[in-house]
Amino acid sequence: MSTAAPRVETESDSDDALRLPTVFDEPSTGVGIEIRHARLSDVPTIATLLEEYARRGFVLPRTLGQLYRHIREFLVAVEDGEVVACVSLRIYNPVLAEVGALAVAARCQGRKVGRHLVEELIEEARAFGIRRVFALTLQEPFFHRLGFRTVPLDEIPEKVAADRDEGIDRAACMKATVVRDLDD
Repeated sequence: MSTAAPRVETESDSDDALRLPTVFDEPSTGVGIEIRHARLSDVPTIATLLEEYARRGFVLPRTLGQLYRHIREFLVAVEDGEVVACVSLRIYNPVLAEVGALAVAARCQGRKVGRHLVEELIEEARAFGIRRVFALTLQEPFFHRLGFRTVPLDEIPEKVAADRDEGIDRAACMKATVVRDLDD
């Protein structure tokens, strides 16, 4: 076991993806909400959050097995030791990634938790060299406020192909496709 002092990140560090966790103070309550990479122990709570959103048609349902297999894609927001929100970054190729599985507990909605999560995810995408992120959403105004714009789904052929490979038919999908180019 090493007794060395923990490494301290500096602005000159080249691996920006290691900058998490971060904490933001929620103005209406003054409570700090931590944003960090998800852990295996977070999976049951992430599953509960996503089940509610899947029932409402906002996200695709996911099994516990899928969540465990993809846990490294997730960031979570934590308040008082409890996961209260999640989001995932699914990388398609060296320049394209999807913002997905965004879910915020009802008691935290309206407190900019989702906004902070997506902003952190975008910073992580930048650190990977990703140049464009996209999302499929029923909440276009939320993403527009974060600098995304609406485009036809066929602008993201990688998503269409991946969904086809997974047996997902987007023909009846009512979700809008939003993109944000990160060279800004």
